[in-house]
Amino acid sequence: MSRNCSTQKLKILGEAPWWIIYQGSLGFKKFTIKCENSIIQTYDLLVIKILISC
Repeated sequence: MSRNCSTQKLKILGEAPWWIIYQGSLGFKKFTIKCENSIIQTYDLLVIKILISC
C-alpha cells in the first residue's frame, strides 16, 4: 500500500502557519516542514506525531 504525499496547515506554538508535508511509505520516518519563509526543516516522527494526528 502506498499513499501520496499530503499537505496540512498547522500552527505550531502560535507561530506562523507551517505546511507539514509527510511522505507516505510502509512506515513514516521523517516529516518535512515548510514555512511560508521557504524554510524547510526535518523533524523526527515522534516529534511530529504529537503535533499532528496521523
